[in-house]
Amino acid sequence: MLGALLERLRDPASAIRARLAVELPGATGFHPATLAAGLEAGFAPWTAKAFAELVESELGANPRRIASGFPLTAVVLGGAIPMPSVLQILAPLALGSTVLVRPGSHDPVTARALASELARLDPALGACVEAVAFAHADSAAMAALAEAECVVATGSDDAVAAIAARVRPWQRFVGYGHRFSVAALGRDGDLSASCTALARDVALWDQLGCLSPIALAAVGWRWEQRGELLDQLEAAFANQNRACPIGSLAPEDGARRANELATFELRAAARDDAELRRDPGRAWALLGERELAFRGSPLHRVLRVYFAQDAGAMETWLAPVAQHLASVGLGGFDSDLRRSLADRLAALGASRICQLGEMQAPPISWSHDGQGVLLPLARLADLDWPEK
Repeated sequence: MLGALLERLRDPASAIRARLAVELPGATGFHPATLAAGLEAGFAPWTAKAFAELVESELGANPRRIASGFPLTAVVLGGAIPMPSVLQILAPLALGSTVLVRPGSHDPVTARALASELARLDPALGACVEAVAFAHADSAAMAALAEAECVVATGSDDAVAAIAARVRPWQRFVGYGHRFSVAALGRDGDLSASCTALARDVALWDQLGCLSPIALAAVGWRWEQRGELLDQLEAAFANQNRACPIGSLAPEDGARRANELATFELRAAARDDAELRRDPGRAWALLGERELAFRGSPLHRVLRVYFAQDAGAMETWLAPVAQHLASVGLGGFDSDLRRSLADRLAALGASRICQLGEMQAPPISWSHDGQGVLLPLARLADLDWPEK
């Protein structure tokens, strides 16, 4: 049944996909075209077969081990992107656990749509999911939710820590805190194609997900060569915005983004260590950085572009923020250098390394934060007696 639900999510003509396409733009601010592209990319690899293989690989590989779910798993969702919410609801169900969900304030749609569709497929299974919204300030409701035998929380580090503090030692807690992704681009291959792929990774979900690259390391590029790269990126970002327009920004997000761009513009005008490229309508911006020192991003399609002499320089650049690293998209590297980079990035803590253009389409088996998908939610019992 869970596989059948995933197949419906993959089908653009299904009732649940139509509901998400209609209701999510108003709830999240994503442009309908961008939302549609994000749903298509994100759900495409999540087949019923892939889900069955995930269950088998994580739970069925050891015949002397019994895996089961907790009686109740409470899930506190965060963010505005539907795919993580879907998986965090389906994973406990695959273990036989009932699920109590608090939808995120940025996406009040997905959890309820999923529960409704599941009830249509199988009323008994649908009755195992309940979505209940309440305010962050409602401490009594949060305390009740935190009584579940297993508690899963997604959000900022502070929000996750606050929920973890309510969980007692005998309970299971699984937290997904602040994460971001980056991209790296070498000198090999088709530069235009790589920039087009990167622009898509940034545009989908308006750069708001943990898999959205907030920075690019141009490995093997010198600052003096920035014009060639920024020209190609500028064209790719402009084309991508025509296909997938940027959505609306909350006032506080718009103010923060405008302040960041104004500050950078002043710096670029006064010094030679920064270069700004941006859309006249301010839909996107490229911030060329000569200094290889990691800076944050105001998101909403603002990409910082750094210039790293080699893979070692890139590793040094990422090391101070590696604890928050989720995924890295690679393009423009030969196979040997790509593998060498992958080894370095895995050692830093990246849990997914993929090619540019695929950052927003992880397989359902991706080990988010290196934890696995089902195993963190499972109770395991080993059968320890001799075989006859």
